[in-house]
Amino acid sequence: LHRPVTPDLRRANALERTGGPFETVAYTAEARRIAVERGRYNIPNVGLFLWRLQSYYLTNAAPRPVADPPDGRYTFSPLGNDAPLFNRPQTETEITHLAEEINVPDRLRRRALYDDLEAYRRALLANPSTDAPAYFGAQPVLQVFFDDLENALPPEEILICDLSGWNDPAWTPPHDDTGFSAKVSVDPVLGRLAVVEGVPLPGVVRVSYAYGFAADVGGGPYSRRETLAVPSSEAAWTATVAQNDPDADFTTLAAALADWQANGAAEGVLTIADSASYTEALTITFAAGRSLTVQAADGRRPHLRLLDADGDGMADLLVDGGAGDGAALTLNGLLVEGGLRIAADSLERLTVTHCTLVPGRGLTPDGEPRRPDLASLIVAEPNDALDVTITASLLGPILMPEDAAGLSVTDGILQSTLTSGGEARRSPALVSGNLNPFPTLTSATPTLDVTIGHEGPFTITLSGVPTTRGEARDMLQAALQAADPDPAFVEARVQTASNRLVVLPGMPEPVVFANAGADPTADELRLTADARSVEAFLSGILDPFPTLTAPLPSLRVAMNDLGPFPIVLDPPPVSVPEARDRLHAAIRAADPDPAFADAIVTRIAEELIILPGTENTSVVIGTTPEDRTTLFELELDEDRPALAADDAGATPGPQTRFVRSTVFG
Repeated sequence: LHRPVTPDLRRANALERTGGPFETVAYTAEARRIAVERGRYNIPNVGLFLWRLQSYYLTNAAPRPVADPPDGRYTFSPLGNDAPLFNRPQTETEITHLAEEINVPDRLRRRALYDDLEAYRRALLANPSTDAPAYFGAQPVLQVFFDDLENALPPEEILICDLSGWNDPAWTPPHDDTGFSAKVSVDPVLGRLAVVEGVPLPGVVRVSYAYGFAADVGGGPYSRRETLAVPSSEAAWTATVAQNDPDADFTTLAAALADWQANGAAEGVLTIADSASYTEALTITFAAGRSLTVQAADGRRPHLRLLDADGDGMADLLVDGGAGDGAALTLNGLLVEGGLRIAADSLERLTVTHCTLVPGRGLTPDGEPRRPDLASLIVAEPNDALDVTITASLLGPILMPEDAAGLSVTDGILQSTLTSGGEARRSPALVSGNLNPFPTLTSATPTLDVTIGHEGPFTITLSGVPTTRGEARDMLQAALQAADPDPAFVEARVQTASNRLVVLPGMPEPVVFANAGADPTADELRLTADARSVEAFLSGILDPFPTLTAPLPSLRVAMNDLGPFPIVLDPPPVSVPEARDRLHAAIRAADPDPAFADAIVTRIAEELIILPGTENTSVVIGTTPEDRTTLFELELDEDRPALAADDAGATPGPQTRFVRSTVFG
């Protein structure tokens, strides 16, 4: 009754709220049942709206520059991804008050903030003593600091804009038409900010804002006071790190860790006192019996962007020293863009509490993992004594030896970043010995015994006496497919590559040949003692062959613990045969170890097949920092486990205890 009008199409703010908990649009009577999700506005119905995500407020955090050097465009997220800003819910003072947008932990809307600031600017013209606007008063939803980190820009100098087009070549920064010398434009929907046109670029930019998350898990500004380490004795080494605090002991983590290294104290506690971004290459070297805690101060969420020797991001925090006995590392309250790598016999205890090791090592602007093929925690062998405890943390995949002391995950999230139905797959394969020159078969009716998995042995006879590898390939494939109606035989395929026969079963089961009685054909075709059983890596079907996006396609290839090594497909292939030849040459040249040097890349129809040069070897293929697309365009991506002892998931990880935790993948 209090809204007896049709909607006003000129009131954009009210129209945006239509269908939600704060709509003001009137509806005609609705008589259909709500049970079928059609009678929502029936008179007896009561709407109950819940907000699943909580609002977490960060103060003086470092936004991520879009360009290097900075060009005035930043994302609020230090990871460089678009992420909506959230409201800081203001407490209702009266129990009878009906909640409004400003009272709930919801995403901020452009129109709501724009109208709030425009009304404030108009009021300032009439009365310079006007109180701050609702969203920017005693509990501001966001603040921006230029150089002066003690004083935020006043609300009237902030423009609320749609910055979705800032990657367009013709895009220019918003200009100030308010008359209040606006300095920064903010898009709360995308979590972007841009310096206003004509304003000199600041040397330092900091922001305070709220983001949304479901619980107190991962690195965050929520209270962790009860988990913070306190030195157990006066002999302990303690230090603080902050980028713009003159009272801090260090301004970089590397300098602080070097001081701890030189100090030699058995116990160390390093506290990061701000929410800044630390872009550094870090190594922690332990001696026996030493312990170190690296923790964020309560209410802070520092961001570690780990660099490798070449200055590339998404690298590892390396823990080494071979100390083993008694060495312990604790990480608490950190957001880590990169991974954690534990060298052999370096630690006895690793504790990760309230941390985020970003799955995929980092995020693209649209929130996709930058390196989905890389694990967050990599533990080298041997590390038999290592016990890992993960609490209230979010990590990508974990690679940890099966014989490690143990792994415990409580209130945590493990996420495999390759679980989207990758097209690549693995299968046992048999590679014959070298058939150059091709042998003269002694049997007039070449006969062999073959077993695939648990099926067989079956005796098969070739349709003739082959005199070339091509004839042997065709005759052997036909004989295998006719041996038994089981798919392992019917769908078996034989190919030639590098002067050898390659036998792929129709099902992922091992293939074994033997001489049939006195007939030596299996030996003569070198399918017995001279053959090797390998794990074949098969791409998806490349029909039609994709146009590769990268101007110089590249991949990373590892064989078990060898690598990964970068390889380049030069010139870019435009067909399956060219891709086969480029991969074959590049993998063989990647490393002199036989696993690489004797590897074979072949094809069957429109599929690429990679065969390692040694038995008991798993091929693992990933992206490079320069090329994120070729792996997927050549359909060499595969699902990866969230927890295993190796990238391929062929070996299980350690004994693990999960408590109230979630595993994706």
